[in-house]
Amino acid sequence: MLKTISRENKRALGSLIRLERIKAGITREQMIFDNQGKSICSISTLYRLEKGDVIQDDIIYLELIKRLNKVYENNGFLDNAISDLNDKLMNYFETLNAAEADCLLAYIKSFNKVKSFYYQQIFAGYLDILCVNLNQKKLTSEEYEYYKKMMVFMPEPYNVLLLHLCFCYANNYNQDISEMHSYEALLTKYQNYLIIQVDILILLKCEHRLFEYQKVHSEVLKEIDKRNLINQKCKVLSFHVGAIAIMQKLDLNRVLNELEQLIFKEKQFLNPVIYNNTLVALAMIYYVDIKDYNKATALFEKLLIEDFTKIYSSGIYYFSSCDLINIKPSPEIINRIDTNHASVYLQYFYYKYSKNLSLPDLIHYLKTKVLDELKKNGNQLKISVFKSQWNLLISENTKKYYKDYYRFIKNFE
Repeated sequence: MLKTISRENKRALGSLIRLERIKAGITREQMIFDNQGKSICSISTLYRLEKGDVIQDDIIYLELIKRLNKVYENNGFLDNAISDLNDKLMNYFETLNAAEADCLLAYIKSFNKVKSFYYQQIFAGYLDILCVNLNQKKLTSEEYEYYKKMMVFMPEPYNVLLLHLCFCYANNYNQDISEMHSYEALLTKYQNYLIIQVDILILLKCEHRLFEYQKVHSEVLKEIDKRNLINQKCKVLSFHVGAIAIMQKLDLNRVLNELEQLIFKEKQFLNPVIYNNTLVALAMIYYVDIKDYNKATALFEKLLIEDFTKIYSSGIYYFSSCDLINIKPSPEIINRIDTNHASVYLQYFYYKYSKNLSLPDLIHYLKTKVLDELKKNGNQLKISVFKSQWNLLISENTKKYYKDYYRFIKNFE
């Protein structure tokens, strides 16, 4: 016999029914009748239920879920597992311990066969939250919108985990400041969570709110040091280096030294992903802000020894850095590049060094494929990389290629 559905579960169930109804393309008028045409409830009752009001009759919930071709069963074991996973995931997002992540992933996947409505959606969310963090998945825009809506009605702290997931998507993929800013009220509401405090730092940096940023950064670092969260400290400091480079350059060398000492002293205790991401941050600071291309090249090479897959996101800056100090890139690095996974930008450098393309062929590649890609998806940093390439190439024959160079540059003025 089915146990009574708890009031807490009913609040979430009603809103979840609405999400799944919309996802299935079912109108409210259609939803209130079962598959045999029998009335389940009135439209006004469905409306109240979907906005989170508690309806006393459990049968209405069960029939609406059945209308979605799904089933629901109360399950005390799964309720306990959800409570346990909330605690474990919150702890992981504070420690960022790699071994802990592996255990968590295996634990979450053990619930893959759960088919009960509500529980199925919750465990799918857990899996996405962790897999996105581990770079094993990128949300689709539809999944992002789904979790944004789910976040509003799910109980704490599950909603906080979804808030972190959605904010990170807005930052990493949408890269839309106004979209990120739309989360500020919720981030502030849940700022007692360390993962949310770090998200607030990201928002303040992106909006160049220096005074608020410095205050929050100081508080976060104090908490991290108090609890000896080495991975979190490394992550926050690598982010801080980028913030200081934008907002307060006088402190840049001091913060860089602190971060470099931390990662080389604590390397054996660091999550490899955190360590490698920190190397990226350091290399890019030396490349973009300090313009110490010798140091940038050395850091990029250290990074690619640790994690060669970073060549596909950071490789063009490594090759550009080599060019700017007039040294040949490592043949071992060039030969390992899989052009099937390489961007148009990276392919340019691969062909330049691996295939020894002639000057006219390189110019043609810049004028066509690189230019087209920059127009569609370029940013100022990528544009600057290829402006430098033009300067290097036309120095060999300025008169012959100046018009081509001028036409290229004209697109970005």
